[in-house]
Amino acid sequence: MPPAQTPQLLRAFFEASRDAVRCLASEPGFKYEHSVDALTETGARRVTSEEAAPGLFFAGARFATNRVTGEITYGDREFFVNMVLAPRTLTARNNQGFALWEWSAAFGAPDPRASGDQLVLTPDRVRAVVGDLGAVLTDIWPKVAAAGADGIAAIQDARAGRRQESTDAESERDHQHRATQAAEAFRNRDYARVIALLAPITSRLTDAERAKLRLARRYAETTR
Repeated sequence: MPPAQTPQLLRAFFEASRDAVRCLASEPGFKYEHSVDALTETGARRVTSEEAAPGLFFAGARFATNRVTGEITYGDREFFVNMVLAPRTLTARNNQGFALWEWSAAFGAPDPRASGDQLVLTPDRVRAVVGDLGAVLTDIWPKVAAAGADGIAAIQDARAGRRQESTDAESERDHQHRATQAAEAFRNRDYARVIALLAPITSRLTDAERAKLRLARRYAETTR
């Protein structure tokens, strides 16, 4: 993307973000501010929209009332737009809150608009994605403000479940990769390699793979 487009994207983002949180403007304690940091050789540096043009940027539109607080973010390599939100009682306990889509799912009404988007590369698309976040925020922020321990625990449990699913999926990919390589090594009578591949994941082996490992160990012993 030409660097000259970055200021246009940021202006669209900040304008759309202010509109997105307009539903909170009449709430007691309402505050809004935005900024953009550019990634330089010496680290992140606060810059203007125009100064952010040459490289990576991280933009944030922060908002708060006496009852909720949150931030809309945009940037990084993926040009990702997202929103996090929390009741004030949660952030008072040093928790940064949860993504808007996590809240909508916790309330039993998952909304694809709440997920934001990545590769948001035109001003019109920026406005559309941020506008969708604002529409969901308008609908659910009172529920977020009133969220109790049960609702927060449900989100945390869902996060833990997703992390476990990701871990399990990665373990399965590793298992399949090792099993495929071990099968080839067994055909080539490279029993040491079979052992090296399968022994570290003994607890996850199928019965057939366990038998292959036993045979590999036996053959390796007889060829010494």
